Amino acid sequence: MLIGRSSRTRLRQRGPVGPSELDAVPVQRRNLDSARSLVAGHSITGIHVASMLSRPLTGRRAHRGLWLFSDRARPIAVAQHSRGISFVVDPQRREDGHVVPALTQFVSRAVVVSEVLFGDESLIRSILDAGRQRGLAAPEIRRQELMAAGLLVSPPGSPPVDGFRLRAARADDLPWLLSAHAAMCREDLGVDQVTRNRDGYDEYFTGLIAQDRSRIGELDGSPVFKAEYPVESADARLIEGVYTLPRVRGRGLASWAMRHAIVDAAREGKKACLYVHLHNATARRIYRRVGFRVVSPWLTAVVSRERRVAGRPVEL
Repeated sequence: MLIGRSSRTRLRQRGPVGPSELDAVPVQRRNLDSARSLVAGHSITGIHVASMLSRPLTGRRAHRGLWLFSDRARPIAVAQHSRGISFVVDPQRREDGHVVPALTQFVSRAVVVSEVLFGDESLIRSILDAGRQRGLAAPEIRRQELMAAGLLVSPPGSPPVDGFRLRAARADDLPWLLSAHAAMCREDLGVDQVTRNRDGYDEYFTGLIAQDRSRIGELDGSPVFKAEYPVESADARLIEGVYTLPRVRGRGLASWAMRHAIVDAAREGKKACLYVHLHNATARRIYRRVGFRVVSPWLTAVVSRERRVAGRPVEL
């Protein structure tokens, strides 16, 4: 249970037109259709929520980590708290003066030490601004673009370099995947997140390998490229962790591999999507070249309760 100790939490808000109450309840069988109808049409921007809603729900069990916000029984937003926190909000209620305070209160109660908050830039910035009054700080903000590709079904042809091939990652690839991911983090963020949380990343990649959600590109038998597909809904597949070793860049390997990723998703009727850092001009250029288009400005923020965090956040 994320908010409070009961199955229903009333978030009392006072907005510009007077007091208002929003209910935040776990997503269960009785309100599953309401949650799904709100998320329908947001398969890309709401892929994390849609992914969790697409999982089977049996018996009277609640969807762990999913909450439905409503006002007088009208659904307003769905929140997910699993790999970070994100929301899908009814577009007609986005400007309602009570919505952002309610979502901010949800984030405030979810953050024990630190959490990752991500989504549409304007919504996340509004939550961060409101969160400062609740003692939340954002020591790190990553400015990104959410991109998606169409349903490309034509194979990309032969590899651009002889001896290059894609395959599913195996258990014995784990050390290389961890090393490559650490290098990617150092390059993109200036921080080796793998070393900070070795056990967590070990478990994460082990799970992806077991679920056939990790891909490796080999050149003459040696791994030089990787990508993961950790999140998937009925309509979309999120691609993360795209990385090519520096020594083989500029040879078209990443472009060819990403076309393959688009085709693989399309064969299952899904659109491939990803978010990319604004400062990574090379990656953005490659993604546009193979068919990705910007869907929304995106923000990923580390939200913290650490009192010593002060000053302006570092925007990456």
